[in-house]
Amino acid sequence: MITRVSGFNFKGLTGGYDLTGKDIFVGYMGAGKTTVIQALTLALLGCVPENGKPMKRPIDSMRFASADLMSVGIETDAGFSINRTFKTKGRNYTSSLDILPASEARTDEEKEQKILDEIGYFSLALNVDEFVSMSAAQKKMFVFGLADVDKRKWNRDAILAICTYPDKLLASWPETMEVRGGLESFLEAVQNEISYLQRDKKKSEAACQRLSQARSDQSRTGVMSIAELRAEGEVLQKDLTEIEKQSTRDEERLKAASKRVIAIQKAETKKKTLEAKIMNLKTDKAEIEKDIEQRKADLTSMNPGISHPDTEMDVLKTNLIGKKSIIDQYRENIKKLESPGADLCPFNPDFTCRHDIKGSLELKIEPMEKDHERVVRVLAAMIMEQEAYKNHQNAVDMIKSMEISLSKIEKEIEEKEGLSAELVSELSESRKESKEDLESHGHIVDTDSLLAEKEGILQRMKAVKDEIRKAEAEKVLMTEYQNAQTAKLRAEADLLELQNLKKRLGPNGVLGEITKESIGPIIETVNNIPEFKTGYRFAIRTQDRKGSEIFDLGWENKETGSFIPMEALSDGESVIFITMLMAALMKLKSPKTGILMIDNADKISPDFNLELFVNALSFISDFIRNIIICSNRDVGISAGWRKTILLKQN
Repeated sequence: MITRVSGFNFKGLTGGYDLTGKDIFVGYMGAGKTTVIQALTLALLGCVPENGKPMKRPIDSMRFASADLMSVGIETDAGFSINRTFKTKGRNYTSSLDILPASEARTDEEKEQKILDEIGYFSLALNVDEFVSMSAAQKKMFVFGLADVDKRKWNRDAILAICTYPDKLLASWPETMEVRGGLESFLEAVQNEISYLQRDKKKSEAACQRLSQARSDQSRTGVMSIAELRAEGEVLQKDLTEIEKQSTRDEERLKAASKRVIAIQKAETKKKTLEAKIMNLKTDKAEIEKDIEQRKADLTSMNPGISHPDTEMDVLKTNLIGKKSIIDQYRENIKKLESPGADLCPFNPDFTCRHDIKGSLELKIEPMEKDHERVVRVLAAMIMEQEAYKNHQNAVDMIKSMEISLSKIEKEIEEKEGLSAELVSELSESRKESKEDLESHGHIVDTDSLLAEKEGILQRMKAVKDEIRKAEAEKVLMTEYQNAQTAKLRAEADLLELQNLKKRLGPNGVLGEITKESIGPIIETVNNIPEFKTGYRFAIRTQDRKGSEIFDLGWENKETGSFIPMEALSDGESVIFITMLMAALMKLKSPKTGILMIDNADKISPDFNLELFVNALSFISDFIRNIIICSNRDVGISAGWRKTILLKQN
């Protein structure tokens, strides 16, 4: 029996607890109840398993450390003790194992064997909080996990050797998986394959029925074969090609003829337009020639005049203006002299001027006026001569301009007559081409008749293609029908083979034998423990009321034979159920140091009588050396139990 468990820097635990064999630890969450179980487990096994994994590395255990140095230990009533130490330095993690009394064991492997020899421990731990939250399937797997399978008799290779199966199912049972779990995984894959084949068989049957009806609906009798239809189609295609070629040739000829007709029409229109323009130009030419002749005749009778420089005439004009200004000034002065007082001296009005100023002025005016008249006559003559010269020159320029216009008209007439000659040549060539085309290829075939012939061929080709499509569809349907029949027969054969495989390996076959051999002795042991006989007995059921294969554990009424499967039990009943199995397993194994640990016992259900459950465990303490129960709720206990109330970790 383990008499003490201790820890140093283990989840805050520094110290230990004495154990009596029947111990209850009570305290609020975080007080350190689970720490006791984990410290004991780590000291015994060298690890705290998690989710079924051993977690053997020192780094895994150091997750519980509250400092760089951590240790856990246990002591037994035989004076044997174990102490495991874990250290971390930087990124390095190490562990060491010490046992007392000292022995010849030196390596950790030798020390582990010494522990096994001295204690022969066999511990089972149940976390009630986790267990009650499991699904029915998970609870069942937990139960099966308690039992040992005879690996020499039942192993993967031996089981698979007695049956035939599709190779793809092997992946569902990895070599590393334990026997029962692997077999159940394999059977699940078999069932999935059966379901798939059943669906496949239904699809094949439906396809056979559908294709059979389709073949009946598309039945073709008294018609040509596919080869004959394709041969006719090839002939029709050749005829169609020839008609299309002829149609293309005639269309090209028709287009060319249409182009020639249009070209001839355009050329004739253009020729008529040119001829009209030429006629108008010739009329204009005759009129201009007549006008030029008349103007030349008029030119001979015209005064050619004289061209005087502008400067010369400007000098005369300036002279006239100056003389006229002087004469006008003299006249003005004479007029003033004839007025009263005009004879006074301009220098001294008190005296009369003795000079004859008026007479002097009149003497000067006369020759100046005569000269002025002479200049006026000369300038008038020059202007007339200049005007005559300009008129004569304008007449000459007009004749020259008309002669230039005449030259342009003559040139335009020449160009248009050349264009007209080219058009005449083009018209002649187009008419010649039309004549040669008609002589070489004959008249163009009626396009309507060609189109009608082409349409008839196309309709027949469409009918032939429809016949070919129907014939090919019938051929495909026949092939699909045959394939569906083959698939149906294959699915039926494979389905029968898999159903036989499932039956051979399932609850009424190998799986049932393995389970009965492994869990059966445990159940028998439970049923033989007097304290647990309450009108029910543990039982295994391999067939439901409908006769379907199942594998259930549960309680069977001894009198009525009614069966309550484990998944139908309440949380409290299921905990009692699993605890009884664990206790029976302890009795069956009869280890030197059997340990049963139940954590979160108060989480079974609010109305569960925890006191009765704890006291009931007293009856099995003779073959379980240590029973440790942890609970958040206080528990009233009977004699033989020790309750430790944890307020905080010590």
